[in-house]
Amino acid sequence: MKNLLLFILIFLPSCSYFTNEKNQVAPTPINISDSNIKPLLEEINILKGNLSAQDEIIRLQYTIYDNAAKNSDFHRLGNLFVFKGWYEQAESVYKKLLAKEGEKINALNGLGVLEFRKNNMVQSLDYFYSALKEAPENLNTLNNMGIWHSKNGNPKSAKEFLEKIIVIKPEHAEANANLGSIYHGAEEYDKAIGYLTRALEINGKPLGPRILLAESYEKSNQLKKSEKEYRYILAMDSANIPAA
Repeated sequence: MKNLLLFILIFLPSCSYFTNEKNQVAPTPINISDSNIKPLLEEINILKGNLSAQDEIIRLQYTIYDNAAKNSDFHRLGNLFVFKGWYEQAESVYKKLLAKEGEKINALNGLGVLEFRKNNMVQSLDYFYSALKEAPENLNTLNNMGIWHSKNGNPKSAKEFLEKIIVIKPEHAEANANLGSIYHGAEEYDKAIGYLTRALEINGKPLGPRILLAESYEKSNQLKKSEKEYRYILAMDSANIPAA
C-alpha cells in the first residue's frame, strides 16, 4: 500500500509524463542553419496524427531550433524528455525556458521535478524553494512542495503546503487527492475519505484516488460503499478508461 501511496501523489505540471521508457536514444539537436528544418516540420506534422512521444519530441525540437517555439512548446518538450528519461535534454530545455520572460516559476518547478525524478532531493528542494520565493501562492509550487515533503517523510509539512492550496482554490483536484493519499497512509480514514471524495467530485476519471477511497471505506468498515467503489473501478477498467 505504501507503493500505491507514493504512486498516487500528483505532480504539477506534467503529471502524466513521469514514467521512464528505458533504452531509448535521445535525438540529436538540429542546427538553426540546417536547411531541412521546415520541410521536416511539414513532413512530421505530428498534430494531425496519434504518433509516439518520440515523434512529438522531434517535432518540437525542430520548432524550437527554428526559432518558432511558443513557451508551451518548451513546457511540452521538457515534460516529454522527462517521460523518456532523457534528463540532460530536459534540463537544457527547462534552462532555456528559465531565460524567457514570465516563465521563471514554471522553469524552476520543471527543474525541481526533474531533480526529484533523478532522486536528487536537495537540488529538487532548492528549485522548489526558489519558485516559492518568487510567488508564495503559486499552486503548482505549493503542490510540488507538498509532494516533496510527503516523499521525504515529513507529512506534517506536506499537509501544510497542500492545505494552503485548498484555502486558495478549494476545487483543486490534485491537492485534495494528495491530501487524501497522505491521510490514507496515516490510517486516518475518515479524513482520507473526505479529501478523496472531494477530489473525485472535481475530477472523477483518475483511478488512483478512487482505489484509495474504496480501501478507506473498507478499512473504516463501510463495506457497502467500498463495494460500490470497487465495482465502479472494475467497470472503468473494463471500459478502458485511462487512469490519470
